[in-house]
Order: sequence, then C-alpha cells, then structure tokens
Amino acid sequence: MSENAIKNLTFLSKEILPGLKRSDIDVLEKIINTDMTREALYEDLDTIKNEDIDTTIKILTLDYFGLPEQERYGSPIVVNDSQVSLSNTFKKYIGDEEFKKYVIDILSLSKYY
Repeated sequence: MSENAIKNLTFLSKEILPGLKRSDIDVLEKIINTDMTREALYEDLDTIKNEDIDTTIKILTLDYFGLPEQERYGSPIVVNDSQVSLSNTFKKYIGDEEFKKYVIDILSLSKYY
C-alpha cells in the first residue's frame, strides 16, 4: 500500500471514524457509490442541512484543513468540480480489495460512535 493510501486511511480514521458528524459518513457513502452534483446531494440527503453537506465536502476535499493537515492526510479523497466525486487517486485505491475493506470497516465502525 502506498504512503498516500495510508495517509488517506489515517484521514478517515481520525476525521470520519469518530463520527462527529453523521453527515460526513452519509455524504462519503453517496459519493463512493456515484458521482453527484452538489444539488443532487442536497436533494438525496434532504434530512441533512445544505450547510452541513457543504462543510463535509470541504472536509473531504481537505479545503477545510491547513497545510500541515493536508500534508499529513495525503491527496484529497473527493474533488468538487461540476460533480462531487472521488478523486482519481482515491478511486484507484478503492479498486484494491484490501484498501476497500479498510474503508468499509472505518465507515461501518463510525456509525457506532
């Protein structure tokens, strides 16, 4: 597993796993399954405030964090262009069964916090 992949797992473990905001988990699960526009996320996750979805996107793109955290967590998990989608790097990682298992475990465990 690459150093950047490990950094991405560290990010998920430290920022998403504690389950501080359920919206982070819900948004990431949606984006893992399909690319979506921001508006489609708002519509699909209508029980979550739009502002919370926007904050989650900033967290997943690492825009929410300063440079030290960005370096610690590696490349962004999500990109926010015309669609909110997994970054090409993260898509490549999630294609690896071992990495995908870790991500699924982190997301599953985060629901119990």
